[in-house]
Amino acid sequence: MKIAVIASMFPKLSETFILNQITGLCKRGHQVRIFSRFSPAETIFHPEVGEYNLLKQTVYLPSVPSSKWCCRLKAFAWLLRFLVCHPVVTIRVLRYLLGEPEPFSYLLFFHSLPILSFHPDVIFVHYGHNGNLFIPLKEIEPKAAFMTMFHGHDLLLGQEGGPAYYRRLFAQADLVLVNSEFTRQRLLEQGADPSRLRIHYVGVETEKFPYRGGPPVRQDGVFRILTVCRLCGQKGLDTSLRAVRELINMIPSVPIEYRIVGDGPDREMLEKLTEELGLKEYVVFAGPMEQSGVVEQMRQADVFLLTSVYEGLGVVLLEAQAIGLPIVATNVGGIPEAVSAGESAILVPPSNPRAAAEALAECLRHPEKREKMGLAGRKHVEEHFDIDRLNDRLEQLFLEISQTVKKNQPVRPASSGMEEQAG
Repeated sequence: MKIAVIASMFPKLSETFILNQITGLCKRGHQVRIFSRFSPAETIFHPEVGEYNLLKQTVYLPSVPSSKWCCRLKAFAWLLRFLVCHPVVTIRVLRYLLGEPEPFSYLLFFHSLPILSFHPDVIFVHYGHNGNLFIPLKEIEPKAAFMTMFHGHDLLLGQEGGPAYYRRLFAQADLVLVNSEFTRQRLLEQGADPSRLRIHYVGVETEKFPYRGGPPVRQDGVFRILTVCRLCGQKGLDTSLRAVRELINMIPSVPIEYRIVGDGPDREMLEKLTEELGLKEYVVFAGPMEQSGVVEQMRQADVFLLTSVYEGLGVVLLEAQAIGLPIVATNVGGIPEAVSAGESAILVPPSNPRAAAEALAECLRHPEKREKMGLAGRKHVEEHFDIDRLNDRLEQLFLEISQTVKKNQPVRPASSGMEEQAG
């Protein structure tokens, strides 16, 4: 199959779930092309990007010039270029845009031509708001199966935008995938058709997160807490810092280190809060890391902490559990699905530093419990979140939906078939 994967930004360190799906499809022999709305802001990439030569398979979709005349000149150049190489696709795009009651969408013009000229069997869009933007592709090329996957924070846009925000996407997409039962329920509340919704968990490549066989053995006696995430408000890192402060006050006799891996818009604010809480000597902002660096950080940690205020699932929790790291996390969103509550993880209320500190203290005081939690976490991931099994299911979904869509297409006259070959 030819699969067009559309993402906001590719590659992106924090979106290993997208990368794992792409490499899984490549392994299974499918022709995958990635269409990214924006160029990556990061300079560190996971090694699979190079291993599978994915940058050469990535098309960065152009922006719309701010100048009206520059925009028209660029559109004219694109029109000539694609008319020569892909006349049928170009005519269909123009026919659609000129037939719409709204003003001509230069953005859709610039984006749809490279995607549809790939002639995909499946258009797979990550995040609901991108699905909204690209759903016209379904009308322009109805033979291509159109699928969108929601990951969590895109639900907030639907809540803010009201019942009409995703209405067109829900009505026209052939299938909508969600990363958890929590996400599914929220989309049903926003008007999604239950017959077009399917839960598909994102997973981890367990061999790349090998079970460490028990807590780390260190001579320094330090209790090391780890968080790996984007530094933004959704992750509740202010709660994490306050919890570490309370833990130090509760058990001052044990040296504690809190390592934060990642970057984001809140870093400066969090560094300032660290100083205000008197935690500068206890907290390390380690910055962004590719996968092997994250694995090593997890192997050396005693407990993984994630105090999100909102979370669609929490892929990093799967990675930490695969390695055998016990979890302290908030009981929000899809986190209860990502972990085995009471076995691999202690779940606490959001925005409650005291509860998080008490859970951390329990892990600190009982190393034998940490070992049991780590083993339970590895088992949980192997049984429910192994990426190879999940990618097998994803491939089967693509095949089924693609075949169904093509089967339901009306038969066109012979001349139309000849035109298709010319495009």
